[in-house]
This record gives sequence, structure tokens and C-alpha cells, in this order.
Amino acid sequence: MEFFKTSFTVAAIKSKYRELAKKFHPDLGGDEEVMKAVNNEYHDALKGKHKSTSTDKDSGKEYTYYYNKNVEQGIVDKLRELLGLDLPSNVIIELVGTWLWISGDTKPHKDVLGKNGAKLFWHSKRKMWYFRTKTSARKGRYNKDASFDSIKAAYGVQGNFQKDKQVA
Repeated sequence: MEFFKTSFTVAAIKSKYRELAKKFHPDLGGDEEVMKAVNNEYHDALKGKHKSTSTDKDSGKEYTYYYNKNVEQGIVDKLRELLGLDLPSNVIIELVGTWLWISGDTKPHKDVLGKNGAKLFWHSKRKMWYFRTKTSARKGRYNKDASFDSIKAAYGVQGNFQKDKQVA
């Protein structure tokens, strides 16, 4: 099907995946077989970008992407789970680098999102839920005091996975 043939960067691949997941995810009325094909092509496209470099347009810093199937599949699986929770449109799910961040009006849904539900973690400084795979946490690279905006600028944000509307 070649869903990602016009996506030339890691950011473009992840952005395209977000669009396709919203369109074809079975929990959102899409087709399961098409979503499986999207997932396979997503991994193939990212594998092709292993060790590719990109430059942040705002900071000028250069970043190198390292493909890790466990990390990428963990993100896909958790995103699938979160989309299946039927959260309201005022709960925002963003993919920032290899972490999912959940913000908005989450307090009424803390049992569904927390340790007894989706097993997300609460970041007390940022007042947001987050998910990362165990292998996506690199020691020495995480700055707990960095603002969320600076993290988004450094690692790129792949939009919002809300069901009803997209917020950039």
C-alpha cells in the first residue's frame, strides 16, 4: 500500500502515522487489517531512517534517530490502548520524541489513566501524565527541570491524538 512513500523524515513518518491511526484504527471505526498494514509499514519506514540526522529549525541542534522496534512498538501499543479508552476531546495525547504525554482535563479520569488503569505516570511538575517504554529512558539525557515547551522543541511534537479534533 505504501502509506509512507512520501514521508522523508522521522517526524513526517510519525505525523503520517498519527493521521493514519485516526483514520484506520479499529476503535475509531477503521479496519483492523488496514491498521496492521499501516503498523508494518510504519516500522519499515522508521527502520529506513535509522541513524539519520535532522536539524531542529529553531535551535539549530542536530539530532540522530536510532530505530528501536521495542520502543516504537511500545508507543504504538500504548497509543492503541489510550485511543480505546474513549477519553473526551479535552484530554490531549501528544507524542513527543518517544514519550506520550497526556494533558487537559485528566483529573476525572485519573483512575483510568493511573496505576490501576493504563499504568501511566504522573509528572508532578508538569501536571501531566506520561508514558515511556523502559528502553526509551536514557540515563543522563532527561532534564526533569526542563519546561514542556523546551522538550517539545528539542524532540519534536507529533500533534495531538484527540478523536474529535486535532490541536497543533
